[in-house]
Parts: sequence; structure tokens; C-alpha cells
Amino acid sequence: MILRYLVPPHCPLCGEVLDVSDAETLCPACRGKWTAVLCEPCDRCGSPARRCLCRPGALKKRENVTLLSLYFYHHYDSERLGDRLLYTVKRQDEHPALPFLAGELSALLREHAGTYHLSLRHWAITYPPRSTDARREYGFDQARDLAKAVGKACGMPFLELIARTGGTEQKTSGDREENAQAAFCRKRNTVIPDIDGIVLLDDMVTSGATAARCVDLLRAERPHLPVIVLSAAKAQQRVKEENKPADEPWFI
Repeated sequence: MILRYLVPPHCPLCGEVLDVSDAETLCPACRGKWTAVLCEPCDRCGSPARRCLCRPGALKKRENVTLLSLYFYHHYDSERLGDRLLYTVKRQDEHPALPFLAGELSALLREHAGTYHLSLRHWAITYPPRSTDARREYGFDQARDLAKAVGKACGMPFLELIARTGGTEQKTSGDREENAQAAFCRKRNTVIPDIDGIVLLDDMVTSGATAARCVDLLRAERPHLPVIVLSAAKAQQRVKEENKPADEPWFI
């Protein structure tokens, strides 16, 4: 607490100095905007993202997979706090936005585990690596950093099980699945230990192609291994799917 007075904390989203007598992690303005981001409903089921179990097409083809997300992404609208947060986390190394996001993801995962009686100590966490070009340009891999932080917060071992073999950062809807097939493979000489399931941290899910490819790779030895895809944001479902029933969690 003394350190909080000596080095006043700043809002991780806007940089404003926070009230040292308050335990709040965001400034009042950003807290209001963040709450609004979290409350946006799914166009398909009407639930906020953290309660929405709808999955994009590529993931719907995989059984025993749950997609957990904090909010919905809007293809980078600078006026939207959630979009700016992802943009910052992807492009600015060691920015305070990353530990903030890791804390929010950890809370979401712990809440989900408590609701469905999952012991995260018997799970592990991994991630799909960033492209070589992006790591070279920005100097870090935000998904790796997030996965390590969430694993530490939730008491899960952090495993590097997936390797990047190609692909590009920018993907169009027509070639996402083909691109994902070429972009990822299992890392050499890796073995999944005896665990109840695995968390795949993919910071943003659009078509689900990357997550689906990684699920297949993680199930090479155990075809029915339970997987939770944990993402900061996911794309809204297309209008044509609105009349379909919402997905059900596989573990009920």
C-alpha cells in the first residue's frame, strides 16, 4: 500500500493517474467504457460475450470445445475501447494494458471453472505463436505473454506445444482455414502430460480457423481432450445464423 502512494498507479487503458486511496484498477471514465464493452450482447443469443457460448463455424465442427471471450471485436474501430485495447496489447511490449487484460482473462476463466466444477490445477495452458514477421516487427509475442500470465494466476502449467511454420498476420475470410493448416504444427518433441484438459489462449477469434487447427494439433495423442479456447475478443456471428439455437457447453 505504501508503494501505491510512492508510485501512484496509472490507468492501464488511458494513462490517467489513479486515486491512491482507491483499489480500482481503471479510471472512472475507462471503467464506464469497459463495463459497456463487456455488456454488449451477442447478435445470435443475446448474451454478453462472457456468457455467450456461440462458436464460429470452424470451431463448431469440433466437439468438447468451449469458447470463452470477454467481449466482441469490431475490426478495429478506434472509438471502441475494446478494439484499442487489443491494438495496444499487440503492438506495445510491456504496456500495462497486457497485465490488465491477463487479469480480466484469469478472472473469466476462474469464474467459468467454478461454475462447472473444473479444477484448473489439473489443466494446462498453451497458445498459437505469432508469425515470425510480426515477432520481428514488434519484438514480442502477446499471446505467449498473456498465456504465461494467465497460467501463473490460475495455477496452471504453461506449455509451448504449437509451432509457427508459416502463414500471415492478415487473413481474408476465404483462405483462413487453408492458411491456418499451413501456419501451425505441433512443436517437436512435445508431449501433453496427464491433465484433465487444456486452455488455448488465442487473443482474438474471428472465423475460429486458428483455434480449430490448434485443437486438432493438441488432440494428436488424445482425440477427446477437453479444450477451452480463451480469448479477449471474438467476432459477432453472422446474421444468417441468428435463428439457430445457441451452443450448449459440452461439460453439462
